[in-house]
Amino acid sequence: MVWLMLTAIVFDVEDFKELNVPLPAVVQEYINQSSTLFKFYVLGENVFHTVEKSIPNSTTLRKSYKRNSSRPIMFNSLKSLPNYAETRDLGDAVSCKVDLDLKLVKDAAKWIARTLDLAIFGFDVVVQDGTGDHVIVDVNYFPSFKEVHNDIAIPAFWDAIKMKYISKKTALKASSS
Repeated sequence: MVWLMLTAIVFDVEDFKELNVPLPAVVQEYINQSSTLFKFYVLGENVFHTVEKSIPNSTTLRKSYKRNSSRPIMFNSLKSLPNYAETRDLGDAVSCKVDLDLKLVKDAAKWIARTLDLAIFGFDVVVQDGTGDHVIVDVNYFPSFKEVHNDIAIPAFWDAIKMKYISKKTALKASSS
């Protein structure tokens, strides 16, 4: 199976009229986030994270939008970010300090686990420029965990499976009593 995650960044309502993306589609607000993405990986009680470059802020993207004859910026989000190389020096510093509230995000991870009944999952967080709001922009029920070293990920993976099995077994016993 080949996955295509066609992504479009749209700046004007009129651009939706001729937008050609596969349906169903997800529409979400673009969050300026200083080109910084936090990827979280949850294995049971263990929460790991990495920091990655992300799409530039909207002011930088608008420059690309104008160079693109004011058409939506289209790209496959599984392969690349739009125009990152050409926008690198236009004011979005990946090295800028972003204040991540790790306790808040770990609490969100517990809420996601409880609400979606997941023991193994990942999610992405951006911190909105100006407000400092933490925004979850993606949740994956079984991510690759490639950024978590095997010496840590493999034992945590098996612990997560074991804990989920025990909790399901306990719940089954309680319901049959």
